[in-house]
Parts: sequence; structure tokens; C-alpha cells
Amino acid sequence: MKKLFTLICLLALAAGAKAQKEVYTVLDEGTLTYYYDDKMASRSGEKNVYDQEFGLNISHPGYVRKAVFDPSMKDAKLYKTCYMFPNLFFMESIEGLENLNTSNVTNMANMFSDCGYLESLDLSSFNTENVTDMSSMFSGCSSLTTIICDDDWSKSSVLEYSYNMFDGCTSLVGGKGTAYDSNFTDATYARPDGGTGKPGYFTASGNIAENKVYTEFDEATGTLTYYYDDKMASRSGITEVYDPVGHPGAQRFVSYHEKVLKAVIDPSMKDAPLTLMRWMFYG
Repeated sequence: MKKLFTLICLLALAAGAKAQKEVYTVLDEGTLTYYYDDKMASRSGEKNVYDQEFGLNISHPGYVRKAVFDPSMKDAKLYKTCYMFPNLFFMESIEGLENLNTSNVTNMANMFSDCGYLESLDLSSFNTENVTDMSSMFSGCSSLTTIICDDDWSKSSVLEYSYNMFDGCTSLVGGKGTAYDSNFTDATYARPDGGTGKPGYFTASGNIAENKVYTEFDEATGTLTYYYDDKMASRSGITEVYDPVGHPGAQRFVSYHEKVLKAVIDPSMKDAPLTLMRWMFYG
């Protein structure tokens, strides 16, 4: 009877251990995925438990090209997200940030630091009401051009540390054209850009789809014109969005590149918040 009771207890303990959830990552073919479940053992790839105190330690950080937050992360009650992407110098994008539960997070220091290839972040889902430390949060993100966020983090009543928050973010531009200023690298400009009267480094989500840089080709005159406005759909020529980040030059002007005789930069381009000009006349 005693042996049977012991066996039942061991089985119960084993079942409890098996059902325990934890936050961990899987690195597979360049994609780093964050999970919160009890299926770590069954997944393939390089697996690592995420330590909230010391961050993530993976053996091949240079392999990471993309990070993904699985929907299961919505249930993870994190209190720290510091050093969440350590030394991921070549990471180009992060997907599923809306699945990252930040409602209990108090420390976001160095969260995205030194992600030099990261060019945009959508943080519109972040809850930062309990965050006390954002120091060096984006430090060293020299390819980062856009941070989408509707909240004004600079008004936080609990934020204590924000030194070097945007240090080295030399490509960062706010939604209304506010450029990076090395004199303001703390949380002072951690807010939606309000222009010259209230400058900020964030871009409000409502401003994202208003204007875009695009080209129109007029076959009759052989003229390729660059515009920055919201009138692309109403143009009569061949139009293409200009994206120096995601569109290789060879994919543009495919059907008419030999017919272009002249290029024109429309006056509206004076307001275009371009930080890159790759492939502008290539293809």
C-alpha cells in the first residue's frame, strides 16, 4: 500500500512538472520565436529559457534575422524585458509584438539595444504604466527610422531612469519630421511627434497611411515623377510605391524602365521623411 501511495505521488509530481509553462525561445533558420507553454521539449531548433533577470543567452545571435512573439506570450506575466534581444545585430524585423504582455513590466532597460539592422518598431500595443526603467532601451539602433506609438511615455509618473534611451538612434525620425537630436536621448522625446511645438520621436498610428512616397510614369512623355502625398490612387500613369527598405531596385520599373527619358521630383517631396535613398533610380 505504501509503495502504491509513493507511486501515485511520483506520478502526480511528474504530471505537475510536465504541465509547467515557461517563457523560452526557439531559433530555427534565422527566426527567433518566443513561446509561453509546456511544449519546449517537443520543438525543434536551438532552445533557450528566457531569464528575466539576465536576459536571453543564445549561442548564435548573428544568425537571427527575425523575431516572432507567439500568441501564447499573451499569458506570460513578465516583470522585466531588459536584454530581450541581446547582440542581435543583424535582426531586421520583429513580428507579433502585440502578443507581448507588458502590463506588469517594470524594467525595459536595453530591451532593443544594439539591434543595428532593425528599421521599424510598432509599439502601439505596449502598456508602460508600471515601467520605472527605460535606460538605453533603443541605444545603438542606428538603422531604426520609425517607432509607431500613440502614447506619451515622457509624461509617466513612475519612470525614474531613461538615460541614453535613444543614444545612437541617428536615423530615427518622428511622424511629423522631428529628426534625431543628440541633446535629447532620454524620455523627453518619447512621445508622438507634434512638430516644432511638441517634437517627438514616435509616429502616431493614425499618421502611418496618410502620405507615401511613390512614382508615377507618364508613357506619353517618358517622365517618371516622385510624389509624397495621398493621391496615388487618383494618378493616371503607372504608379509604384518607393520603399528603400523592403523593395530591391530590380523589382521596380520592370515593364517600362527603357522608356524613362526624364525624372522629376515633385515639390511635395520636400516633406517626405526619407532617411534612405537606396535604389531610387535603379531598376
